[in-house]
Amino acid sequence: MAITISTRPREFYYNTDDSPSVAVYSNWNAVWNPLVYTFNVLTADIESSLLIRIYEVGTNTLLASQTRRPFKAGLWDVDLSPSLKGYLFSAYSADFTVDNNTDAGNALTFYITYTQLFDNGDDQIFNSEQTKPIVACCSAKQFNDTYGSNMAQYVPFGNELTEDKKMKFLTSFENPVMWIGYPISLSFIYSTNLIGVEVIKTEVEENINGGTLLSTDTTLDPNRIGKVNYLKIGTPSQTNTKQVTVSLKTGATISNYYVEDGYVDDGYAQIN
Repeated sequence: MAITISTRPREFYYNTDDSPSVAVYSNWNAVWNPLVYTFNVLTADIESSLLIRIYEVGTNTLLASQTRRPFKAGLWDVDLSPSLKGYLFSAYSADFTVDNNTDAGNALTFYITYTQLFDNGDDQIFNSEQTKPIVACCSAKQFNDTYGSNMAQYVPFGNELTEDKKMKFLTSFENPVMWIGYPISLSFIYSTNLIGVEVIKTEVEENINGGTLLSTDTTLDPNRIGKVNYLKIGTPSQTNTKQVTVSLKTGATISNYYVEDGYVDDGYAQIN
């Protein structure tokens, strides 16, 4: 007799090539869409209540708490987005003195605890999801978009994926326009899947026929991991450059990087 989690706000994205293969999920979600935990409720638990607390990863700050009652057996959806929206904002603040900097208010990594309160007022069952963090970002996805409210298509995973599975920049433009004399940046999710490896920006200047004039690689600041980042696009150096193709790739293994105090994830390291 207990209320348990059936599904979390994450989406399956691909299986690794390992033997045995491992399922890889995206835990990034658009906060302006429903951000749903689904619980499994037994008939004996209908009269119970569930006290859900939301904490920020790293600081363990209590962000919100709510008490819900299912009133029915079966699968029960609980949407946490109303409790998280107020903590997120998007205010353009790209720093063009560096190659990447964080969009400070755009993403929040959190975990929940949930306590089942039985109707006799005495017994309780406590559960913590601290080792299963979820990320909410200040984004919205259209109805019927692939992966629903999950941001899987925009999350880098650090593996060599097929073209249709590679991450997308956070823009609705396939070919954003650069204006001479004005700075430009692209936003991207710098996910913790990239912990421990270099992330390299490649900028390829091309002529009117798509021929390569110059290709430049720049290693990004790894201390910006776990957040939405602004990516500076450099000013073309070739006089006959007509377009610049920008992409991200992984490089060598690194160990000197920072993660938030208290963060829990496989393979992370903490610098004190």
